Amino acid sequence: MKKAILFLILSCIAVHAWIPMAVVPPKGTVSLGPLPTIAGDAMPTAATTAAIHRTSTALVFDINCHEPQMTKIVTNAKTRDSQVWGDDCVELFIQPKGWNDYVHVVVNSIGTVFDELTKNVSWNAESITADSKKGNDRWTTSVTIPFDALGGNPKDGDEWRINVCRSRAVVPELSTWSPTIGGFHNPSAFGLIRFSNEPFPTVFAWELQRRGEGKINLTWSSATGIVTTIDSKNLPADGSFSYSLVQHNKLHLESKIKGTSIFRALLPIPVNPLVQLIHTAKSNLEGLSSPEATALSAEINALQELFDQTPPDKQAPFKELIVNLISKSRNLKVKANFIAKKHSANEIPYGIETSLVKLLKHSSFNGEIGGIAKLDAARNEMDAAQIVLFANDYTLLLTEAKIDGDLKADDGKILPVSALRLRRVGYVNTTKPVYKVEHVGLWPDPLMDLAPFDIAVGSFETFWLDVRVPNNQPAALYKGSVTVTAMNGSPTKVPVEIRVRNFTIPKKASITTAFGMGPNWRVPQDRAAYLDNLLEHRITPYTCVSAPKLISLPTLDWKNAQKLTVTVTPKQPAELQSMITLRDKPSANLLRHTLPAGKTTVIDFPKEQIAFENILSVKFTVINTDTAELQAAVSFADGSVKTFLPAASRSAVLADEWLQSWPTWQFEAWQQPDNPAVFDWTEFDEKFEAALAKGITSHIAPVRQPFSVWSAELQKQLSAKGW
Repeated sequence: MKKAILFLILSCIAVHAWIPMAVVPPKGTVSLGPLPTIAGDAMPTAATTAAIHRTSTALVFDINCHEPQMTKIVTNAKTRDSQVWGDDCVELFIQPKGWNDYVHVVVNSIGTVFDELTKNVSWNAESITADSKKGNDRWTTSVTIPFDALGGNPKDGDEWRINVCRSRAVVPELSTWSPTIGGFHNPSAFGLIRFSNEPFPTVFAWELQRRGEGKINLTWSSATGIVTTIDSKNLPADGSFSYSLVQHNKLHLESKIKGTSIFRALLPIPVNPLVQLIHTAKSNLEGLSSPEATALSAEINALQELFDQTPPDKQAPFKELIVNLISKSRNLKVKANFIAKKHSANEIPYGIETSLVKLLKHSSFNGEIGGIAKLDAARNEMDAAQIVLFANDYTLLLTEAKIDGDLKADDGKILPVSALRLRRVGYVNTTKPVYKVEHVGLWPDPLMDLAPFDIAVGSFETFWLDVRVPNNQPAALYKGSVTVTAMNGSPTKVPVEIRVRNFTIPKKASITTAFGMGPNWRVPQDRAAYLDNLLEHRITPYTCVSAPKLISLPTLDWKNAQKLTVTVTPKQPAELQSMITLRDKPSANLLRHTLPAGKTTVIDFPKEQIAFENILSVKFTVINTDTAELQAAVSFADGSVKTFLPAASRSAVLADEWLQSWPTWQFEAWQQPDNPAVFDWTEFDEKFEAALAKGITSHIAPVRQPFSVWSAELQKQLSAKGW
């Protein structure tokens, strides 16, 4: 496990260490080449090419955006710093040496510019310009960003992080020079440029010519001493390269001079998934020489020949045929290897797979064919394995499985059969979500109680075997078996070994998990069963008990109030709007008041306007000003004065330069109620007691705003109950 984790960490470091890069000389235009999709795993349907050069005063980007639907491109933003990112646009990111922030420039096809510093929209560099032009099948833009806006001219050898991105609005599609996966604003994934007088590519392009073959066109300003590799293999002088037909390719091109990188680019070449499936079917038959394997191989070859002659847009109907061949070839491979391990031809072929693998109906089987189902766990721990049954020449009818009694160690120790459990793995038919997934279709998910079932010819079904080691179980290697039967198949024994480790996992987990049980489920579920299943795996979910019912909201009581005094000072000429929200009546909007700029105004609202009971909140808004200061107090008949809003300054709230709200002050009854909230704890107490009885070891309560009040009420109740 440690080796696997280390490998994963090193792999992640290697992936992030490899980013596109280019040299930007004092003179000459550098080709960055075609832009891949944002994930870096394919080329977009609408190609984008980019180039970069510098002058004595600025960095210049030249972007060529091919567009098959030029008549439909979106150009809503027509004024500077408007929402250009909603149009068909190019987005540039520049992070000079030593900067934590980065400059973000967005340009559309009519030359409208938006700029910001990281996500600070108030930052502006009016000197940034864009020259955009529209053609019949593309639009282009040349964006000039003065070095003055980037902290000054770079020094020789300085390295900056940049990215060149395109966002299509006609057909949503994102492209980037340096793939950023989730979104453009990912500076850790920006590409690299170095300001130096080194050789640079004046032309960089590539194309796929024949199946498995491509060609790179890479022209240099000066080619002396340059070594170019693709996936660490030297690129021939003619630029030819090969790629896999059966797995996705992310080819890495790198050019060096005297061991120093001067250019890097990514060449993503996705593979037709149906081609991958055909390869899977062929791989299953490798090493098999039986007449059945020979005949099936010929059938696969004939199908591939027909497939290769079919245009790509007409190949979809082949999928069902190919999947059927995969199933046949997989089961044939399992049967051959099963018999090779001295099993009888009359036995039901089976394989063993770990609990971590999702077994898809159209995939090869990569587990152990035949063999022993091995589980390994400490006391108070669970482990599981999958026993997979295959039907080859005929459907297996009324298939069943049972554990053959207690498991025994060599020294006579017993692991009771009650610690083990067998269930069947069920499948659900999924549909395509909005995000990328491994597979759409039949997906293994539910674990179902055992009942006799059939296994269709050429298919498989799976039993899930798990163990929960008792707290007092002696450490040992326990052996037993599972017997599998079918109405038309010979009984088959699957050996089982369970190693019990000589230590006990504590009942209470050491860290909080991300498993929760939210209170609002769209479809009614058996919450108790979910909780049982989680606790069985030592997982105490957060929010395993819903919040108490709120019977009555807290309120303020101003029925004896004489006046409400508001003292306010706006920065610009403004207007005060005031509102009192009531529990049992419509909200009361108080009279508006005009406010002079920069002066303090004291406003008294008489008791006729404010003498209410059961007030939920009081809200004041000062409109038409950037900032204002406000204080509010209520005076009562007994002469007391309650300043419920101490003097505080507020500002207007902006988002992407759009006004979200004017300066606002609000006082909620929750903060200092005259009549406190009333809760009904009956259901909460009942469910909490039941959860405690099941064995929960912690509870993260679902609370609402204001969190401090709800938390205090919950803590008070838990303390009163001794929980």
